[in-house]
This record gives sequence, C-alpha cells and structure tokens, in this order.
Amino acid sequence: MRPLQLTIDGFTCFRQRQGPIDLSELELFAITGVTGAGKSSLLDAMIFALYGKVPRVGKGYGELISLGRDRMAVTLDFRVGDRTFRVTRIGKRKGAPQAILEVLVGGETRPLAEGIRGVDDTIEGLLGLSYEAFTQAVVLPQGDFAKFLRSEPGKRRAILRDLLRHQVYERMRKSGAEEQRRLEHEVQTIEERLTTDYTGATPEAVASLEREIEEQNTATDRLRGKFEAAQITLAQAKAGYEKTRELRQRRGELDELASGEPEIQAAERRLNAARRAAPVIVGLEAASRADGAAVGAERELAEAQTVLKGAQVRHEHAVERLTFATAGCERIPELDRRMRELDGLRGVVDARDRARRRLAQIQERLKKVATTVAAARKDADAARMGGGRSFGRQSPNVTRQASPNDPQPLNPMVAITVAHVACGALVFATTIILTLRSFKCLRSTAALEFAGGF
Repeated sequence: MRPLQLTIDGFTCFRQRQGPIDLSELELFAITGVTGAGKSSLLDAMIFALYGKVPRVGKGYGELISLGRDRMAVTLDFRVGDRTFRVTRIGKRKGAPQAILEVLVGGETRPLAEGIRGVDDTIEGLLGLSYEAFTQAVVLPQGDFAKFLRSEPGKRRAILRDLLRHQVYERMRKSGAEEQRRLEHEVQTIEERLTTDYTGATPEAVASLEREIEEQNTATDRLRGKFEAAQITLAQAKAGYEKTRELRQRRGELDELASGEPEIQAAERRLNAARRAAPVIVGLEAASRADGAAVGAERELAEAQTVLKGAQVRHEHAVERLTFATAGCERIPELDRRMRELDGLRGVVDARDRARRRLAQIQERLKKVATTVAAARKDADAARMGGGRSFGRQSPNVTRQASPNDPQPLNPMVAITVAHVACGALVFATTIILTLRSFKCLRSTAALEFAGGF
C-alpha cells in the first residue's frame, strides 16, 4: 500500500481544511516541526482513514475532533498494486459515523463499498493486514517507541515484545515447556514399568513364547478341522432326522385314510344311488312346477271372475243412466222454449232496475215536496193570523221589510202539480212491484221443472 494524497478537515489541531497533501512523489522523507504542530496527527489521520480508529484513542474518536467543531472528515487516496482507491471517513460528536470507499478509474470514481462494516472488510482484504497487524508491522505508536529508545536492554526487550505483540510466542514457549515436562514424566513412568513388570522379557523367553504360540496355533488348526467335520456330520444327521419325521407324518396320514375307507365306500354308494335317481328327481320337480302353475292359474281365474262381476254391475248402472238421459233429451225442446221465455224476461229485469232507480229519485223528490208543503202551510197559517189582528189598524212606526231568507208563499198551481206527480209515481211503483212478483214466480216454476227433469 502506498499513500498518494491526504485531506484533513477538523481533525485534532487541523481545525480548518488542509490539503490535499500530495505524497505521490515522495520516497523516503521525514516529518518535522515543533511540539504540537500535528506531526503524529498526519499518521493518525492515515490510520483513521484506513481503519476508522487510531492507537492512542481506539474507537473513541471524539477526542480527535477539533475544538469548536462538531464533525471531522479525512480523505486518503492510496494505491495497491496497479489500482488506486479513495477512502473517506466522517466522524461526528453526535450521530453515526459514515464511510465510503471508491476506486479511481481514468480520473473517475466508482463506488466500491459503503458503510463502516463494508469499508472495513474491503480495506482489510485489499491490504491483507488487520488493524492490529498494521499497527505492529507498519506504524509503531509514538509514545511506546520513545520509551523503547531510552530503556535498558531488558526493558527494551519487554517493550519490543509488547510493541510487536510477542506475548503469543511467550505463551507458546510456556505451553511447549509444559508439554515437554508431561512427556518426560510419561517416559519415566513407562521405563519404571518396564524395569519392574517386564524384567524377565529376554530374547530367549520371547523365542520360547513364540514357539509355544506356534504349537498352540497348530493345535487350534487341528481342532478347527475336527470341529468342521463334526458340523458336517451334524448337518447330515439333522437332514436324516427331518426325512424320518416326514416319513412318520406321511405314515400317520395313510393310517387315517385307511381308517376312513368304510365311510368313503358308503359315500360312493350314496352317490351312485343319487345318480340313478336324478331322472326321477327331474320329473318330480317338473310336476311340482306344474302344480304351482295350476294353483296360480286358478287364483287368476277367481280374480278374473270377480272383475267380470264388477264390470257387469257397472254396465247395468250405465244402462240405467243412459235410459234416464234419453228421457231427458226428449224434454230438451220444451226446456229450450222455456229458456227463450226466460231470455225474454231479461228486458223486464232491466226495466225493473231502472224503475227502482226512478222510484228512489221520486221518493227523494216527494220528501222535498213534503218539506215545501209543510213550510207553505205554516206560512199560510201565520199570514191568516197576522191579517186578522192588523185589520183596521196601522202602525206607521212598525214597518218590516221582507228579507231574502224569508220563506216564499206557496203558489196553488205548484201545489196541485206536485200532488199529480206524487200520485203518478205511486201508480208506477205499484206496477213495477207487481211485475217483479210475477217474474219471480215464473222463474221459480221454470227452475223447479228443469230440476225435476234430471
């Protein structure tokens, strides 16, 4: 990895934006300046841009933000192999940090990774070093290195071991020493056991034991051959036993059949007799079927006779109804004539209805005439009585004017006309009533005659 450009804004003592600082043309160089000028901050800014933290503050980057600023930003361009990358990290006093990694191709930038986790993983894959390895092999913390220069050789070794994280090798050395002591103890234990338990294990004793083992193996082979022969003999004996048991079973079945021979002969005799009787059985079955058919025919004949009797009775009733209908047909002309007479009376019925309506009107008019006559009589009586009292006497102060609401005196001609109309109406009503009574009697007689014909 080779740094190319560095831009800082709000980082430690660099409150204002600094850069971009071009490092692309430098090979071996030194950063100089007074105390507090920000020499170490440049290296911290590179480490922060790559890993998001620095050795002296760890992940608590809030101490790296300049006083009076709420955020800081670091941008680093670096090259790995023949590819150039640009990483930008932004830290805030409040809020989540931001990070983006881009690749520079032909003067243009293309996003490669975003977010803290994505940028950290991608850069670690590009550099091939974790944060711990980078701070041990590439950049040494400033305070620990100064202490290393001023310390004694023993302390320098301890400081160097801490700077290079060599504690793991010390733990490996201690673990190896412990494993060595454990193995030495096991070897000593095994040697003591060999000395104590296997004192007689000489070459002669081993050879003797080997000969005994060969003899035992030979004896074992002989016994194995005998055992296999015995197994064959046993299998043959089992096969013979199975055959003998099957033979005994077949003999028992034969004895059972022999004991049942009389029953078999009796069954054969019955079968022969049944075969001889088969034609007779067929004839008996045919006769039985014929008897059944005859019984069925007799039952059907009885049912047919019953149906015939019922048909004869219905025929007689039909003949009677035909005779009665013939007699009724002979009276049809007379009934037709009377029906025409009844049709002629329909005009009388209509006249009756009109007479009823006329009678109702006349009655209404008679009521009005009666009311008028009564009023006229009352006025006439009042006039007669008034004229008698006022004869020969006049009262000029009492003069009454006629009112439009006063009843008018009845004209004698009107009274005579009303009387004639009333008499005519009574005569007409009487005539209508007599006609209706005659019509009712005639209709009743015709209906009785017509009903009596049927």
